Amino acid sequence: MIRRPHTLSEKVEAELLYQILYGKFRTEKQLPPETEIAKHLGVSRNVVRNGMSVLEQEGFISRSRGVGTIVNKHVLEIQTRMDIADKFENIIESAGCAAGCSYFDFDTDIQSDEIAELLEISQDSKLYRITRVMTADDVPAVFCQDYVPASLIDKLDEEKNSQASKISTYEMLLQNENPEVYLAVADVSAVNPSEMICDLCDISSTTPVLHIQAVHYSFRGQPLLLSCEYYVNKLIKQTMVRKKIYSPDEISRGYVYV
Repeated sequence: MIRRPHTLSEKVEAELLYQILYGKFRTEKQLPPETEIAKHLGVSRNVVRNGMSVLEQEGFISRSRGVGTIVNKHVLEIQTRMDIADKFENIIESAGCAAGCSYFDFDTDIQSDEIAELLEISQDSKLYRITRVMTADDVPAVFCQDYVPASLIDKLDEEKNSQASKISTYEMLLQNENPEVYLAVADVSAVNPSEMICDLCDISSTTPVLHIQAVHYSFRGQPLLLSCEYYVNKLIKQTMVRKKIYSPDEISRGYVYV
């Protein structure tokens, strides 16, 4: 997820990933022992272990007793991952394209019982709907509508339109002193585009598009927004890393590193 590293473990996690991608370990198939990495980074072994645990959960490395830490080059080479959320700009740029925004609009005082239930707010609560079309090399790539409780952000108006269009909804929430988005729970499906999507993205109504609907939560589990994303062409390839979940019995028998 898009989170700024705050704790020492998160900073070590970010540094380790950087070193694996671009630095000291970029040509290595296997990482040195935790003690050696800890000495290199000037931190304790426990801090390194915590950081590596997150990288393992995200599939960048694999660890096993008696084997050590393996770098998963095939995962590191993935351009965009469906299971790791990021700003559209970063997703598009990761695909080797220039990111832009060809359409931005907002609606105020939206009400929806279904969305209110997903965001755990009262049914009479007001919502903002923020609509964007993100481009990759000036070609429409993603149509997105974000629904945010009006209580979480300042009132949007015409004077803020141009400014708001330049920042993500994540950043808009942060500017209004809300918690950071920590994780999202998403439903994925293939759908036919609406008339609005067809018009703005210049596609046919019979063209199937990838639809990702996600509720985004804070670290403490507060729903912050609902996003409805439509990937309208093959410019942005979405890949998912799926990992086996080991049972307690398999862990006790040493199948995985603990």
